[in-house]
Amino acid sequence: MDLPHRVRLTPLKMHYDERGWVSEIFRDEWGVTGPLCQWNVGFSQPNSLRGLHLHLKHEDYFTTVKGDAVIGLCDVRPKSPTYRKSALIELTDRQLAALTVPRGVLHAVYSPDASVHVYGADCYYDPSDDLACRWDDPALGIAWPCRDPILNERDRSAGTLAELEATLRRMDVAFD
Repeated sequence: MDLPHRVRLTPLKMHYDERGWVSEIFRDEWGVTGPLCQWNVGFSQPNSLRGLHLHLKHEDYFTTVKGDAVIGLCDVRPKSPTYRKSALIELTDRQLAALTVPRGVLHAVYSPDASVHVYGADCYYDPSDDLACRWDDPALGIAWPCRDPILNERDRSAGTLAELEATLRRMDVAFD
């Protein structure tokens, strides 16, 4: 799979028996991200979309533990070798995998069915670190599997990719 630079998809081993399954979702020795200091769990209703969001300070480490999720990505780091590269990744509870999303990569989670997600971050949540872009802006080149998802007000009223990139230039943000 061709992903934006430094985005990493890590397959997770699931151990099954008659009771169900168990899986390690993170081990520091895997080296997939820096030290994680905050863990979150979220539930999404069917046909809901969270994002697109961009972090200036932190990386996310994300997995879906119940249901399916489609993660949309777009690299907006001007110096990245994959600048403006977009990708869609499916995460499912049938074959666990974890996704590492570095700062400077727009990301959104679409849940076609009810789903539960677990995600960690290498910095504590800070609202000023969370920028947004409209999920269906054609400039993103993301072929979402939905047309009219459930959105919160913030994501519904987010600006375009061009507006977000202008904000980043005004802020003089330099990504790794």
